[in-house]
Amino acid sequence: MRSNPTTGPAPALRTVVAAAGSIAAITLVARVVGFGRWFAFSHSVGATCVGSVYQSVNAVPNVIFEVAAGGVLAAVAVPLVAGALARGDRGSADATASALLTWALLVLLPLGALVLVGARPIAAMLLGTGCAGETQLGAEFLGVFAVQLPLYGVAIVLAGVLQAHRRFVAAALAPLVSSLVVIATYLSYRAVVPQPAAEIAAIPPTGVLILAIGTTVGVAAMALTVAVPIWRAGVRLRPRVSFADGTGARVRSLALAGFLAVAGQQLATLVVIRLANDRGGAGTLNVFMYAQAVALLPYAVLAVPLATAAFPDLAHALAVGRGHSATGGRAGQPGGSVGGSVGGSVGGSVGGSVGGSRGPGLDARAPRRAQPEVSLKAHTTLRHSWFGVLVVGIAGAALLAAVAGPVGTLFTLLDAGGAASTSGRTLGAMPQALAAFTPTVPALGAIALLSRACYLRGRAVLAGAVVGTAWLATTVLPLVLLDDGGADGPATLNFLALGSSLGLACGAVVLAFVVMQEWGASVLTVPWRPLIATMLGALVAGSAGWYVGTRFEDVDLLGALTLATVVGLGAALVLVVVALAVDPTLPRRLRQLRSPTTSGVGGSGVGGSGVGGSGVGGSGVGGSGVGDSGAGGRDPWSPS
Repeated sequence: MRSNPTTGPAPALRTVVAAAGSIAAITLVARVVGFGRWFAFSHSVGATCVGSVYQSVNAVPNVIFEVAAGGVLAAVAVPLVAGALARGDRGSADATASALLTWALLVLLPLGALVLVGARPIAAMLLGTGCAGETQLGAEFLGVFAVQLPLYGVAIVLAGVLQAHRRFVAAALAPLVSSLVVIATYLSYRAVVPQPAAEIAAIPPTGVLILAIGTTVGVAAMALTVAVPIWRAGVRLRPRVSFADGTGARVRSLALAGFLAVAGQQLATLVVIRLANDRGGAGTLNVFMYAQAVALLPYAVLAVPLATAAFPDLAHALAVGRGHSATGGRAGQPGGSVGGSVGGSVGGSVGGSVGGSRGPGLDARAPRRAQPEVSLKAHTTLRHSWFGVLVVGIAGAALLAAVAGPVGTLFTLLDAGGAASTSGRTLGAMPQALAAFTPTVPALGAIALLSRACYLRGRAVLAGAVVGTAWLATTVLPLVLLDDGGADGPATLNFLALGSSLGLACGAVVLAFVVMQEWGASVLTVPWRPLIATMLGALVAGSAGWYVGTRFEDVDLLGALTLATVVGLGAALVLVVVALAVDPTLPRRLRQLRSPTTSGVGGSGVGGSGVGGSGVGGSGVGGSGVGDSGAGGRDPWSPS
């Protein structure tokens, strides 16, 4: 049933739009609290022997889950359940959700048991820091962390089912609740362990239990946060292994794309853990994760919202273009579907953007065939989004370089292991590592947008393979250049950061070629003058911020925090001033990112389900929305 074009959007779209404000606020708070978790860890546990062992083995359940089921469940949960609900088949939706949950537990429970049984050899494989007692401590942690595997499965399936039912708030709250529990765990650990930098044998057993149980409770809290709304929504979940008729083949095809998107990243994670411990020594992995978290912040705040918002616009434009020519629109045509976008992640594994479109080229079941010509509107939408992602990515990289010095000092002063000679040297190299991470910011933004563009043209599997290979490529440089003759924390840290930037940049370039092949060679053409203006502004701002930020080393904790804030704001101001001096039209270009490019009156229609965009650490699917007008006339956003 269609909505009346004169009365507004369809109720389904109004539901998404009404929820978007609260979801955005919750997601922002969750990101801030999630980042604050690293400060809590640094202060309470720190770059110490215990910290290295904890972070190394705590990654094991998440890595196994993502490879075995995470990418699969994230790719299939929402589109299958949402598709059944769109057809009005509540029974099929519940049956599909039940089968997904059953299979998740059937796979993850035995894997959890294997982690429990093999805890000691797994710990020995990942560690190698030289800390006495590290393998035994790692095995003790894994004995508790093994419980996380089925909990992750429950959380991601139930979150997907909630999103399919258009109940988005609980899924957005889940990572916030989990982060709060984990922060409380770290602070409790510090309360009973006054000397976190002590040798492992000197750490009280109570402290070890607090870390192990508290972290696992954080995952359980994530699952519980989405379980209660499932019960209130009246979803009937029953054990079953068979999917609803006609969905089995689709599960397999969608699962392949999801698997490829995460397998490479998770394997790279294991390699990084081993290299950091073996080549860098105690604390190196912790400092690398601090630097990575800081580097991902501008990407998450600036690039992810833009790439996520672009996805439904692209889906909408493509769907409309199938019913209209590129030279003129016709009023009253049925629209495609476009979902809202809800970005975020649940504990690093329940990722997602809800939004998508069903139609030719999007369903992963469809055989590869000639694609319809891309409409002018879709072409222009992607070019606008590409320009925006480049601008915010370059700006984010400049700000990261500017604050690298004071942020490194902040972590050095805050960290519980900062006084140790080995960890102290590695923490001292954090500014250089942050500088090496700067290309990662625009690279990840490009991957987030371009992978979504590939999904919309029926190239989900190829996009997943490219992203997975890019993550594997991040390990090549450190594997080749790091010397295995002894622990060198600063060198290991810097090579890991450089490898990350190089691998992801290569992945972005390959995806760009794929997108140009699928969408047209000119789709990534952008106006050169505002782009050069942004690059010059970023160069001046980043260099000036780096110079000022690295001149003040003898400061206290409050001074480092103040310096980071002042330098960051100053760098942002310098970037804007220089960019506007070179190209005063830059603000107008950026405003056009969300401005209409076509005119006309479009019909409306309710969309079905489909594969959503898959970015790093998350994927999203399915949705509904309204149609739009046909594309007509010349693209007013000329690349000159």
